[in-house]
Amino acid sequence: MDWPSLNQQILMGKVTQVRRIQWADGTSTALVRLCTKMSHATPSGFRKGFDWHEAEISPAERFIEKAWEGAVVMVRGRSSSFEWTPKGSEVPFNRHVLKAEGFQVILPSTRPKTMPPTIFRNYTREAAETMKEHKHASTTADE
Repeated sequence: MDWPSLNQQILMGKVTQVRRIQWADGTSTALVRLCTKMSHATPSGFRKGFDWHEAEISPAERFIEKAWEGAVVMVRGRSSSFEWTPKGSEVPFNRHVLKAEGFQVILPSTRPKTMPPTIFRNYTREAAETMKEHKHASTTADE
């Protein structure tokens, strides 16, 4: 029996950074960094910690109109992984980005609205070779 793979994730966190990517074909993407709270177990008990996640939201304008740094948002989408080498690094690592299909502002930002910095890309989004699908081992069962 076959069934579809949804690979849907829901992430709720505080927006710490927003960057706008302007593609050559005229479309734009908001690259959002979210901070989420989590509890860590230590020998002296539990303490609060933080984790950071990245999400791509297209088109960028609908996100920038409603949320900016300081807002708490819930993002739903599909997770993608690709190999990335930071500037000055010799060893690449897997970078995980949530490609958002929808978002909702839970708490608006108390900070004044500011326009995010824009990064221009001279190739179309479809031609970008940076994204590689994250593959899991598959199993088959004989019926």
